[in-house]
Amino acid sequence: MQRCYFTLFFVLIFSCGQREISDENQKFLDLIKIDSLQINDLEYKLMGVSQIQLIGDSLVAVSSHRKSSIAIINIQSGEIVSAISDGEILDINFIPAAFSILEYPIIKILDSRSNSILVFDILKKEFRSKINLEIPSSKMIRYIQSGFKETNDGFIIELYPRDLDNNDPEFYKKSGDLFGLFSQDGTLSHTFGQYPVELQNLESPISPYRTFTQNFEINSLWIGFPASRELQEINLEDGEILNSLKIPITSRFFDFEPKYLQEKINVNFDRYLDFPTSHYFDNIFESDKRIYISTWIRNNQNLKSFSAASHLFVFEKKSNTWYETTDTFKPDQFGRFLGEIKDTLYFYEGSMMKYDDKYIKRAVLKPIEK
Repeated sequence: MQRCYFTLFFVLIFSCGQREISDENQKFLDLIKIDSLQINDLEYKLMGVSQIQLIGDSLVAVSSHRKSSIAIINIQSGEIVSAISDGEILDINFIPAAFSILEYPIIKILDSRSNSILVFDILKKEFRSKINLEIPSSKMIRYIQSGFKETNDGFIIELYPRDLDNNDPEFYKKSGDLFGLFSQDGTLSHTFGQYPVELQNLESPISPYRTFTQNFEINSLWIGFPASRELQEINLEDGEILNSLKIPITSRFFDFEPKYLQEKINVNFDRYLDFPTSHYFDNIFESDKRIYISTWIRNNQNLKSFSAASHLFVFEKKSNTWYETTDTFKPDQFGRFLGEIKDTLYFYEGSMMKYDDKYIKRAVLKPIEK
């Protein structure tokens, strides 16, 4: 069984990196901080945050892979509304590979250990049901940050190869279909989706990384592949591609190309942090006017001291125009991007691997002249 090594990139200390502008037609936005609200997390002590989702205009759901828990936070007051943890309810164990909370307070947790979806009422702290998933024998549910989308008729779930070596350049070509379409009772109806050709035709090994991410808003599914500079809008009923958006700009900071290695990593002796890491998309959020992509950008120039930063790509639907923020930011400046509420951007800022002060931060984007 292959382990998922990209979780290593959420650790240690982060710093900014910058590259020269090379696209004369590129457009930029200033990210301007409005305020910061401290979260009252004295009881739950969330650590190792893996997934974050906005719920309406006032709440955010946060999952922790280190504590195997999910908390609901009021972004207006900073109070934790409710939370559930591994083994807390009826001794039911889970590791939140992903979750869906489109029908709040009902939460559906994708659990990799049991190959199932566990359904809870997170406010009442009640267990509702368990949906056993028909996962193919050659596939598995990824341990953390798995692709997962609830639809009107069931679920779309990432199918990760069980027995392939993800350090092998052939991994992405041999992986087969990326996603499965499951009915509400967990039956697999069909599979779909492939890694982009840029990953299937690798010339040399690369360090395993987060090759795609998705949005979580209701009634849409966008999957972003940094290697192909592409966002794909997926039909929730059959998995077909409805629309494709290419990111045409040459980024000031983000390198879309996978980082090649001279030789394959030896998992028994090598540390992944000692090798260059491809940049990746951390989160996608779609509003009425825009599509946002938050990024994770490692500084590969100095591998002895791990450092990384983030920034935003922004697609304006009306003008069909791509922007990016003028600067990168460290996690303690803004944190991880949550989404947009009435043109205000929300971020969750907190330590990835240990308990520390945590904040909800707000910001706005301001167009600038280059």
